[in-house]
Amino acid sequence: MTTSHKCVLPFVLLMCIGIIPLHAQKTLHEYLNQAYAHSPLLHDNSVRQQANALEAKRIQASLMKPVIGTEVNYMISPVLAKSGKGYAFKLNPDKNLPDYYGYDLGISNGGLYSAIMTLDQPILNGNKARTVAAQYEAQNNILSNQSKLTTHELQKAVSAQYILCLKHIHQLHYLDELIRIIATQRNATQQLASGGLLKQSDIKLLDIELMQQEASLIAEKDSYHAALLDLNILCGIDDTATVTLADTSFALNNSQPGRSLFTAQYQLDSMYLATEQQVFNLSYKPRISLYSSAGLNTVYAPNIPDRLGLEAGIRFSLTISDGKQRQLNARHTQLLEQTAIVYTKDFYTRNNIRKARIRQQIISIDAQTDALKQQANAYDDLLTYYRQQIANGQMSVMDYITVLRRRTTLQDNLIKLQTNKQLLINEYNYWNW
Repeated sequence: MTTSHKCVLPFVLLMCIGIIPLHAQKTLHEYLNQAYAHSPLLHDNSVRQQANALEAKRIQASLMKPVIGTEVNYMISPVLAKSGKGYAFKLNPDKNLPDYYGYDLGISNGGLYSAIMTLDQPILNGNKARTVAAQYEAQNNILSNQSKLTTHELQKAVSAQYILCLKHIHQLHYLDELIRIIATQRNATQQLASGGLLKQSDIKLLDIELMQQEASLIAEKDSYHAALLDLNILCGIDDTATVTLADTSFALNNSQPGRSLFTAQYQLDSMYLATEQQVFNLSYKPRISLYSSAGLNTVYAPNIPDRLGLEAGIRFSLTISDGKQRQLNARHTQLLEQTAIVYTKDFYTRNNIRKARIRQQIISIDAQTDALKQQANAYDDLLTYYRQQIANGQMSVMDYITVLRRRTTLQDNLIKLQTNKQLLINEYNYWNW
């Protein structure tokens, strides 16, 4: 390190040290993982998929498994019957009772006493169960694809914000270096002014420039902190501390002509429509089940010991006519399935143009960057020459500051171009999926 570098003002050193707190660097990968973990939509899709799987099992059980139940009934319908010269209540009146007040025994039977075990077993429903399972699987495929799209969108949004944060970091590093250069030149100028080779006004000019860049540094730190908070908001991170970010660079992904995961949603929608049609058609299949019951069933309490029995049978039902609903629903499904072809074709047309535009913008930025880098090298050579001239007392500091400001503006443009290129690459990779 030269003597002039050792003479950098203490307050400038304190300003430059701690531009960003020296914590362990956080990477883009860490932020993406946090965004995925905190996404309510990804969580909701996961829960819905689990719920669909359970509902599919429930419906399959209703189609394939026997339903066993029990029913117990105890009902009394007392009547006021004639007995001798008067009337008396009877809880279990004889069915042939001639004279009484109360519910008609032909309706109430005087009571009901039953305790029955029932069994209902659907049969020949294997195809129906598979069709229902296919419908819920199609729903889960749609939810899974939505999760992939959400993850992809989060990746783009978080990466773009991360790039903006890196832009501020690059600007902070350049401002830090710029302040060091100005402070070094100020010390050198002060020594020359002490020897009478330069004026005190030259030192004042450098002091003003130093204060201006220090103000820019403070403003840039605030901008970086705000951008970092926006990144935390995107990722659902409850933290307001200022941390350092690891530098990263994006590269264009290889194109995959004729294929895009964005169009998968259209095919999945068509598949779901097809399964809906199949489930609708199930109502036209024969419905067959075996049923059986056993137990007590009587309306007259004295007969309870003799009324234990059982029954068994087969139940069959079939829809014969429904006013052509089946044909209308099939036509409805066919019409909706046509939209998938239209959407897919439209996406590829627009996306090819979109990606070509982005590639052209990147080529333009590369050309601008090369030109600015050449100018930057020329400015650096000129600033070196000016410092030599100032050291010899042959040039005013004002000319040096003017060129330094132009070099600063040029560097700012270089950082913006590099940021825009990274943002364009991120956008291209998003659509090239």
